[in-house]
Amino acid sequence: MTEHKKCMAGGFYDCHDEVFLEQKAVATQWMQRYNSLPYEQRKERYSMLKELFGHVGENCSAGDGFICGFGCNIYLGDNVSINYRCTLIDCNTIRIGNNVLIAPGVQINTASHPVDWNDRRNPDFERKPKAYFCKTYAEPVTIGNNCWIGAGAIILGGVTLGDNVTVAAGAVVTDRARPLYPGADAPGCVPTLRTMAGVGGQLMAGSLARSWSKLSARSVSSPRES
Repeated sequence: MTEHKKCMAGGFYDCHDEVFLEQKAVATQWMQRYNSLPYEQRKERYSMLKELFGHVGENCSAGDGFICGFGCNIYLGDNVSINYRCTLIDCNTIRIGNNVLIAPGVQINTASHPVDWNDRRNPDFERKPKAYFCKTYAEPVTIGNNCWIGAGAIILGGVTLGDNVTVAAGAVVTDRARPLYPGADAPGCVPTLRTMAGVGGQLMAGSLARSWSKLSARSVSSPRES
């Protein structure tokens, strides 16, 4: 199995393999050109998104300071607005639905590493010095339709957001079952889930667990409401 196939399958892969270095070089040159275009050249910016991304729907834009890993693994639906200084590390696929707002400073990171150093260390590094010294894997991220990702939020690999989800500014959206947000360790600050008929799933404060598509009819209250 090639390193690229390992990566897309969610397994450990050598991120310094030649195929990834080439993709990063293409993306880096593209970012330099894209971020140098004046704001008023919106048609040219849109054309450049279609040049690099896997798919771009109608009425899509990305603001200044945009950073991506490869670009080719990013798929946008219609009416997607990516604001200033956003980072999409698309080592695996990032699929974004229709009518999605992504506020300034949002990060979507598909790549990760084992937490424990003994697991993270790449045993092949000593005999393959060109390889990366840490084990790396990447998992896809999917964002449904009509979502709003608040400013400075971070979405990690393996997360799926269903339709009509709002992620609070500064939230960390991870695959952990326990929501994480500033003050989460304080007593009484764990947000509560409540069923709300006819209301889309929302994250009003804190972060989100994996597979919110299963929770698309629920919302999370703010700590003050808990």
